[in-house]
Amino acid sequence: MPKDSGTYNKLDTKSVRNDVTKSVTYLKNKLPSLVSHPLNVIFLGEEHRNQVDVGVAQQILSHPPVLHEGETRVIFERGLEYPIANGMDEREDRMDPGLTHKARSKLIAGMIQDAFDEHDKNLVYVACGMNHAVEIFDALNKTMLTNFGFIVKPSSTD
Repeated sequence: MPKDSGTYNKLDTKSVRNDVTKSVTYLKNKLPSLVSHPLNVIFLGEEHRNQVDVGVAQQILSHPPVLHEGETRVIFERGLEYPIANGMDEREDRMDPGLTHKARSKLIAGMIQDAFDEHDKNLVYVACGMNHAVEIFDALNKTMLTNFGFIVKPSSTD
């Protein structure tokens, strides 16, 4: 399959974005039907230190609405750490503090592709600052040879 094989889907969470419980309920109802590609990324965008975003990420990662046992990975942006459900593994690489924003996005995209290509994962949750979403998708879209879905839960301030 040629490159440019990704589908970017930014969820419309405006009606629930200021409430953890409503956001989690929305995601638990919406996400299972959207995970329909051979490979999928669920991007949990956040504004760092925003309590709604933190609460949503904690609940979704500890009780995921979609979990492929043994085939699901969580990738954390530097400095983020949340409890995760059994059946998932996690990865957070130390990043050189001198890396640019775009370089960090490319590094995270590489971690996602590594999960797919080298570790037989077919679902990756990413807990990350919302400002990285498009750059990570674009980097993956340039290198992925397999059809993939990239589902974005925007930050509560987006």
